[in-house]
Order: sequence, then structure tokens, then C-alpha cells
Amino acid sequence: VRACNLLFEVLTQPSFDQDDIERTRKHLLTELKLFWDNPTQFSGQLTRQLVYKDHQNSFNVLGVESALNIITKEDLIQAHKKYISPHGARLALVGDFSGIEIKDLLESTLGKWNGPKILDQQFPALFPVEHTIVDYPINRDQVVLTYGGLSVDRFHEDYDKLLLFDQVFTGGVLDGMGSRLFALREETGLFYAIGGSLLAGVGKQPGMIYVRAIVSPDNLIEAERIIEQAIAEQACNLNQHELEDAQRALINSRVDHFTSNRAIASTYIVLDKYELPHNFFDIRPEQICSVTILSLIHI
Repeated sequence: VRACNLLFEVLTQPSFDQDDIERTRKHLLTELKLFWDNPTQFSGQLTRQLVYKDHQNSFNVLGVESALNIITKEDLIQAHKKYISPHGARLALVGDFSGIEIKDLLESTLGKWNGPKILDQQFPALFPVEHTIVDYPINRDQVVLTYGGLSVDRFHEDYDKLLLFDQVFTGGVLDGMGSRLFALREETGLFYAIGGSLLAGVGKQPGMIYVRAIVSPDNLIEAERIIEQAIAEQACNLNQHELEDAQRALINSRVDHFTSNRAIASTYIVLDKYELPHNFFDIRPEQICSVTILSLIHI
């Protein structure tokens, strides 16, 4: 009861103390400065901006310095009134609730929460990225080389195909040391590090495909050639053994969604968010095993 009452108070009666605001502002500005001093991090942001352009997915979750510096207490109060609402909100409770009437408890606490109806966010159309080269000079001994492009959304017909090939190509839920990209590092000796994803940030909106590598300036041209060749050709020589390993890895990873109360809660929030059936994890093996080598080659 106490936890629900505290949550209700936090959601409905935030204090917005000025000292807390300034402390948070200082923390965010510091985080933002560190972010833009780390090429491995900000290369991803530059790639998102190129792939998503004016789409909301292009925004940096840390914000921008110019906006952080001018946000006022009144801005936060108005944003709270406009956007913090029970309409469309989801709550997952996991644990031993013996002797507790959960429905009655929630209705007597969070059930008193009122707020405006939030309209669905409108997203601009997304289109494949035209070939573009972006250079961002920074004083470092190494070069962060990133390739990016538009992927698919969670309900696209090719989602499972990309999910499986992602296990082989970038590592996915498999050990990254067994991926095709890691094999490139071992075979060529060109890369200090290399990795990526074919479904980064995927959801109701399309995700992003990216490959990121750290190389020395002397090896940059050859590294570009090797990566571009891998992107163009790797799916064509996929073998049945790799596909089956990827399928087993994805099927076995289902257990990770139920290893803790927090993981279970997050899992059911996702199922509800995407309107997936409650037996989703029971039917996943059949869906994953229905993907064939031929279908992967043609994605």
C-alpha cells in the first residue's frame, strides 16, 4: 500500500524544487559534454540524424545544450500537466501477492489518478538513406567508422529474417565473438573493435541498421573496403549450421525474459504495448524455425 501511495504522490504531486532542477540540469549538461567527447557514442547519434532526419528517432535522449540551459520550473510544471497521464499508461506487478487484493489496492491508490488524454504521436514518413559521407574531425589516435541505414519495424514481414541474420552477422543474443563481424577482426587484424545491429531501436517505428568499427587512420581505406564487402556479400554464403545455431540461440533466449521479477514485468509490458498474445513465447519457436536459408538470402 505504501509503495502505491508513494508512486501516486510522485506522479501527481512532484515538487519541482529549484535546487533539484539545477542539480539535474548540471548533471545532464555534464553527461552531454562527456557524450560529445566520446566518438564511439556520438558516432551513433550522427548516424541516427542522417538516417532519421526530422523524425523523432533522430533526437538525442540527453537533449541539446541550448534547450537544457533555458528550461524553467514553469516549463516542467506545464509539461507535467500536459504529458503525465494515466491514459495509455501501463503497470506490471510481479511477486507474491498472497492475501492482497491487487485490484482493490490499485483502485484505492493509483485509481484516483486523473490526467489529460494524450493523443497518439504522429511520425513523418521514413525513406531509405541516400549514400552520404559524414566526417566529424576530433583529436584522437583512432577512427570510429560507422555505416548506417534504415531497418524495418517490429511487425514487418522480414523482421524475423533480420533477427536471425543479426545473430550470425553481428552477434545478437549469441556471443559476439562468434559473429561474422568478429571473424573479420580475427582474420584481418584491421579492427580494434567491430560490432553492430540490424535492428537497433526497432519498435512500432523502423529501427536502424549499423556497423561500427574502431580502426587506425592507416587502415581506414582497407577497413572500409572489407566492411562494405561484408555488408554486400555475407548473407549470400550463410550456411544451414549457422542458421540453426541462430534459431536455437533465439529460442533458448526466451528464458532470459523470466529470470527476475523485473524482467517478467518488462516482458509483460512489451507484450501489452505491442498487443502480442499471452502465449507469444510458446509460439515463437515455430515462427523462428519457419525461416529458411533461401528467405534470408533474399532479404
